[in-house]
Amino acid sequence: MRKSMSELRQTKREEGLAEMQERVSDGSLRIRQMTDEERAEHALARDGRFAKPAPRRSASLQSQR
Repeated sequence: MRKSMSELRQTKREEGLAEMQERVSDGSLRIRQMTDEERAEHALARDGRFAKPAPRRSASLQSQR
C-alpha cells in the first residue's frame, strides 16, 4: 500500500533526525545555544522586517517568456 503524503513527510523527518543524531554522536555536528544577539536577529527576520525580497528577473529573461 502506498504511503500518504503525511506518512512520507514523517518518514523523511525521522531519517533527517536520525542522520543529525548520528552526526552529533560522531562529532561532525555540534549543537549549541543561540546567543541573545543571534536570537534577536532571527526574531526580526522571522517577523518579516528583514526578509529578503524575491530576486528580480533581468529584462532579457522576462522577454523569453
